[in-house]
Amino acid sequence: MQDDQRFISADSPEGKELTDLHNLSWRIRGTFIEQTIWIDVLIASILAQYFAPDKNRRTLLLSEVLSGAGSTFNKNIALLANSLWCK
Repeated sequence: MQDDQRFISADSPEGKELTDLHNLSWRIRGTFIEQTIWIDVLIASILAQYFAPDKNRRTLLLSEVLSGAGSTFNKNIALLANSLWCK
């Protein structure tokens, strides 16, 4: 089995171009992810307020369900959308 990978020197023109592309990609993704995290927090807070008016229950719902291991951004958006359309 032959390894077809080739290494590109960081000092070469191709390496510098790839470094610039990587840095641009990192800045764009970083900004997008940072904003998405805040939107996710806001959506979870809205859902917690909607489903649990009591502060203690809301805190539990927020930490265990809306922000827990099984929670995803897409699931929270779908839950919010369904809640808004059902009202």
